[in-house]
Amino acid sequence: MTEGPRRRAFTVADMARLVYVAGPALAPDGSEVAYVEHRPDPEGGRPRPRILRVAATGGPARPLLADPEAVGDRPAWSPDGRHLAYLAPGASTVQLWLVPRDGSAPPRKLTSARHGVEDFLWSPDGRRIAFVTRLWPEEGEEALSSEMAADERAAFLAELARRPKVAEELMYKFDETHGFWDGSLPRIALLDLATGRARLLDTAGLAAKAPAWSPDGRVLVHARFPYRHHLATRRELFATEVETGETVQLTSGAQPIHPREAAVTSTHAVFLAWLAEGDTSVPYLFRVPLSGGEREFLGPPEEAGHGVGAVVVGRSEQGWVPPPVRVAGDFLYFTSLSRGRIHLFRAPLDRPEAVEPVVRRAGVVRSFAGPAGGRLAYTFGDPSSPDELYLLEIDSGETRRLSSANPWLGEIEVAPLSELSAPTRDGQATVHGWVALPTGSAAGPGEAGRRSPVVLYIHGGPQAAWVESFWHEVQALAGAGFAVLLPNARGSVGYGGEYAKDSHGFGDAAVEDFHAFVDEAVRRHPGLDPERVGVTGGSYGGYMTIKLLGRGDGRFRAGVAQRLLANPATSYGTGDMGFVSQLREKPKSFKDYMLDRARRALVGDVDKMKAPLLLLHGLDDVRCTPEQAEQVFVAMRERNPEVPVRMVLFP
Repeated sequence: MTEGPRRRAFTVADMARLVYVAGPALAPDGSEVAYVEHRPDPEGGRPRPRILRVAATGGPARPLLADPEAVGDRPAWSPDGRHLAYLAPGASTVQLWLVPRDGSAPPRKLTSARHGVEDFLWSPDGRRIAFVTRLWPEEGEEALSSEMAADERAAFLAELARRPKVAEELMYKFDETHGFWDGSLPRIALLDLATGRARLLDTAGLAAKAPAWSPDGRVLVHARFPYRHHLATRRELFATEVETGETVQLTSGAQPIHPREAAVTSTHAVFLAWLAEGDTSVPYLFRVPLSGGEREFLGPPEEAGHGVGAVVVGRSEQGWVPPPVRVAGDFLYFTSLSRGRIHLFRAPLDRPEAVEPVVRRAGVVRSFAGPAGGRLAYTFGDPSSPDELYLLEIDSGETRRLSSANPWLGEIEVAPLSELSAPTRDGQATVHGWVALPTGSAAGPGEAGRRSPVVLYIHGGPQAAWVESFWHEVQALAGAGFAVLLPNARGSVGYGGEYAKDSHGFGDAAVEDFHAFVDEAVRRHPGLDPERVGVTGGSYGGYMTIKLLGRGDGRFRAGVAQRLLANPATSYGTGDMGFVSQLREKPKSFKDYMLDRARRALVGDVDKMKAPLLLLHGLDDVRCTPEQAEQVFVAMRERNPEVPVRMVLFP
């Protein structure tokens, strides 16, 4: 038998070759799918999005626009299927464009918003489009039709950068808004396609986003931010009569609203809210009448999955992700995470407990569109490949793959992920996760009995999860000869509410879980070297990297702490989280409160940190502020000058 060509290992340079598939949009008749490819751009750095179309029956994809390299994103079919709206650059910012499906006319720019368009949604009758733009307090409706030229935009941004930063509210900066609040607010506008006129939906001067139309087009459900102080980032749902402007607040604080769009039936808004169970917060489905009233819990039941959508980490992905919940006909469609896999489910609106799987396979459903014409489009990835586009025939269950974005991966020896479960040392749970073995080597000892070094990779959160998907970092490490361990220790989501408690993640339970997972991986895979185990992670993973190294037990021979947290005393007031107002009860003595934070500082264990350490941090990170890395670096240099340590701060 003749062997095929030898596949090579994945390298760091290969990361820049990946093409990402995202944003599927299924035509109303189910005959074709528009989607976005994010392709490498060596000059610009960030991948460039372009929109493609492919028949639902398969075949070659073709560019939406005459220029095959033209930038376009977020395609959305008109309700009659005759046009596609999308986002693309205007004179100086991203605007909303329209192109006929049959190509009978060139693309037409629909908006001239001064600060561009961030989001949009067709009305059910196709006569209007709701869109989200950003306005400053001194700007009104005229800003919806006053697009700036490129030089004017540059001058505005330069002037904005020179403005003094003024703070009067507690939540004056936030990671999701890229730091210090610049004074602008997202606002919702309505574009009349017949007249081309845009008007603001009255949102009472509040930030507003995530529009969702009622099926009759009379009501627009949206999120507003009605609170101040430490609740300033907490949103609630509102319903506005489009013609009269009459507004009803639909929710009020029983559970915080999840930051994704609502789905609207003829009488109800279906939405995601964080269902708090002790110190666990996982998003579940609720519904509330459009006229206001009591909310109703919809689930799903925990055996179908743990909440809706998921905070996942360790995936090679780019691009916009549609909401994880959609109402279609008499059914509610949603994605849900369970044991490191994300599946697509549906449930009848009148019997939400009767959940049934629509797409349930090893891997991760990232997004979906439809159903339409008896079909459903979705993006799906697994350890062998980043997301690709798939089409499901709902009645027959037939599935076909519609895209092939990275055929060059056929020349790569991709490291598979194998499941691993380890009993916890306290006997209270089982830690589940994944192991990637080095490529080009067997599971057993290699040449001359040499074993492979091991990297324990800890995810952020802790209420997040590793999933069974392709991640270039894992592939690069495996290609370089490392085994990579990806445990979902206690504090992770996808294993039930009790398992996901914050107190587990930040306490000793997770520490013991990581050790148990390493022990079990070494036992199950004799080719792994128990004497050469390193540890890394970002955010919460960076925190745990420092915590594990600070035990001083020598188990981990090196560490890479990414965007770490090491001193909650100095993160108070410098970051966007972790301040005293978040506590259920204010401490009687602020001095004692701060001293307690200082006592819990991991940097205090620096005398026991004898392993070589690399610190990676972003200078503009306001969730885990860069001074956290600086403290560890300076302490290591001062206290342990003999230990190799390096700090790299990214702009």
